Amino acid sequence: MRCAELGRSLVAVVGRAACVAALAAGAARAQPTYDVTVRERRPVTSGSEFAIEAESFALKRLDKPDRVLEQVPALLTAQHAGGGKSNQYLVRGFDADHGTDLALFVDGVPMNMRSHAHGQGFAEMHWLIPEAIERLDVSMGPYSVEFGDFATAGAVNLKLWERAPESFVKATGGQWQSVRTVGLWSPRQGVFGGEDPRATLLAAAEFNTGDGPFDHEDNLLQYKFLGRFGWQLAERTRVEAWTAGYWGQWNASGQIPGRYVARNGVDRFDSADPTEGGDSNRQIGLARLVHEFDDSRRLEVTGWASHYAFDLYSNFSLFLDDPGGDGILQEDDRTYFGSNATYRQSFDWRLPVVLSVGLDHRSDFATVSLSRQQRRDRLERIASDRVRETSIAAFAQAELLLAPWARFVGGVRAEGFFFDVRGRHEDETGPRPAGSASEDLYLPKANLILAPFGEDGLHPVAFQPLRDSELFLNWGEGYHSNDARDVVANPQATVLPIAMGWEVGWRAPIGRWLDVSLAYWWLNLESELVFVGDAGETEARGRSRRRGVEVAARATPLAWLHGEVAVSYSTAEFTNGDAVPQAPRLIGKANLTARHPSGVSAELGLTALGRRYAIEDRSVKLHGYAILDFALRYRRGPIEALVGVDNVTGAEWASSEFYYESRLPDEPAGVEDFHFTPGYPRNVRVGVTWYLP
Repeated sequence: MRCAELGRSLVAVVGRAACVAALAAGAARAQPTYDVTVRERRPVTSGSEFAIEAESFALKRLDKPDRVLEQVPALLTAQHAGGGKSNQYLVRGFDADHGTDLALFVDGVPMNMRSHAHGQGFAEMHWLIPEAIERLDVSMGPYSVEFGDFATAGAVNLKLWERAPESFVKATGGQWQSVRTVGLWSPRQGVFGGEDPRATLLAAAEFNTGDGPFDHEDNLLQYKFLGRFGWQLAERTRVEAWTAGYWGQWNASGQIPGRYVARNGVDRFDSADPTEGGDSNRQIGLARLVHEFDDSRRLEVTGWASHYAFDLYSNFSLFLDDPGGDGILQEDDRTYFGSNATYRQSFDWRLPVVLSVGLDHRSDFATVSLSRQQRRDRLERIASDRVRETSIAAFAQAELLLAPWARFVGGVRAEGFFFDVRGRHEDETGPRPAGSASEDLYLPKANLILAPFGEDGLHPVAFQPLRDSELFLNWGEGYHSNDARDVVANPQATVLPIAMGWEVGWRAPIGRWLDVSLAYWWLNLESELVFVGDAGETEARGRSRRRGVEVAARATPLAWLHGEVAVSYSTAEFTNGDAVPQAPRLIGKANLTARHPSGVSAELGLTALGRRYAIEDRSVKLHGYAILDFALRYRRGPIEALVGVDNVTGAEWASSEFYYESRLPDEPAGVEDFHFTPGYPRNVRVGVTWYLP
């Protein structure tokens, strides 16, 4: 990567040392001796900030958006509701549930739902077409002023292609009636032609269906479309817009108790309640204006809006409270919209400086409900609320080149929240909680990037791994908001609990073909009080602390051979010493990719999750797994063929697993047990892609 590709946040940064500091984020090192003008932003302030380009995961399985998210080394996803419910995210010592402590964005649009019917921060990504993603901008930890709510463990922004490298039609199929078809068109003729076209266009559509390996079929159906258009109004002014739509429905086998399989001799792909599942739909749109006043000043203004509807039928405890079944129905219907404006300017003020200021706004208008149901028949409504929630944020950041070998990036983000809740239904205890509230907070950030052993460093050395290495020192505060229903029901509760984090990171190239990175981080949370949508009530979890280390290596020993290894280990406990249940401890990933000039390419990938504590006293551990996947492709001219084998070793593993109390129909009382959703067994898929001229 050349310095000119690194980022508008470093516009007109002067000299070789500034370039080296920017490239420390993971791009290839270069040593220019001339001034540079940065044109495309890349994160550069933390040892665990980086961009993952589409070409690095083009050969991997991309049938679901979570497969793209798992390109983040420290992140795993899990599914336990038939393929339509939001994934469960495991990252940096967090079982982040469906997004409580992991902020997810698509082209800057927040995906985490506040005060969602199923849980705070619910981030459903199934509407996205994976092939439309150009790159992932990853920022682990709470160190960037750009990110606010839910960005405690980190944030991931999935950037869409302005125009794709190639247009194509793709069809893949496999076992259990799995069929996926995708079409993507990005013209390169007329106003869309050339290296720097005046206009760009991207149109994509997907149809996806499958039953899964379960005895009671998932009957998953998904329809998606995406359209994006960009136009160069003037030499320094560009507008762009995109819109997307999604509709999906599915059945689910839920979490099956371990004793149900062992005692009844049923298949592990059976179900104790096969009537779970749901449906959802979404429409979303964005418009953006980008104007460069000159080489040193830039303004970007974005507006977006989305409508979202979601129904989920679940039964976690089976027959614990009701002999007819403990099923629940959670409904969420909302419109949410927002805007963002960011202004950046670079200048010399004794030192080269880049100042950034911005405003963020978001408003949610939601109706969220919880009802009892059996076999998808609604019995009674437990709770129903109208939620209005608005946040306004302002942020400012300064980037200073302190010395040829030292750079500082720091700033502050101020957040203001406004909550209004009105109960639409009385429960058995009387009227639902109602009222209004407001809260604000200020989040300072500070990052120091050092290259002390470089040619212009404080202590230059000849030893290449040290000479080209970069050291990152990061500190910052973040937060995740709590559910608005909890805010008005419990005035003494912490509304916006603070997360304070530190990190020490190091990156170094070793020779021309190996890059190594190391990060040690720790994060303290003021409160883990969250609203539990499954029960319709709040649960206090107190203060907590997390520590972890992450190691990654990327190697290209031959032009056609590339390998990656990433291992992260973390601990998570409350301040009283109890373990945080479900928190991941060991996550490991490795893959080897080979591309032959003849058109043959192959990829072998390993994903592993270590055992973790199921309950606070550490007496019970959940099971780990290690899964090996393989894919082989051959392209000749416009045609590419694919054969993939998932779970090559045929391991019996749990995609998700929990430990709690449930009751089967023939049991006199509830029993604490492991409840799991089995991961897919060994399966084969084939596909063909036709690339259009």
